[in-house]
Amino acid sequence: FALELMAAGAGGVLTGAQSAAAPRMAEAVARAQTAAVTAVVLMQAVYLLLCRSLTRPARAVGWWSNPLAYAGIAALLLLQVAFVHAAPLQRVFGTAPLGAEAWAHALLASLPVVPLVALEKRWRRRRHARRLADAAPPARDDAPAHRGSTSPRHAP
Repeated sequence: FALELMAAGAGGVLTGAQSAAAPRMAEAVARAQTAAVTAVVLMQAVYLLLCRSLTRPARAVGWWSNPLAYAGIAALLLLQVAFVHAAPLQRVFGTAPLGAEAWAHALLASLPVVPLVALEKRWRRRRHARRLADAAPPARDDAPAHRGSTSPRHAP
């Protein structure tokens, strides 16, 4: 599910960047591809923060429950900046530098990850609860009745 979301977001960034920069096709394609990869990288960073638990909201897990996640994201972002802006890496990977607008579009493309992950977690919680309910033994009708009261608190 997350992979499909990331592909759709990256595709949107790629398509927008290609159509906006059509006059210089080779450079436009490199810029569009770089923007798409950047969008996927940013989506992955958001996904990492949200999916430290597959069922609990990120705020319930605690934002600082795994400080190494932030170190990993910082390293990822530094490497992405180098991938986009360092001339030697541009030659190796065929990337092109991105302006602030392209970075903003990539960041905006990563934001739908937040509500979609929340929906996926909700679905997982409900599915888990349903499985537990289905696996629970059925209530017995032949259980002994309590004397004098139907409340378990007053049972002898």
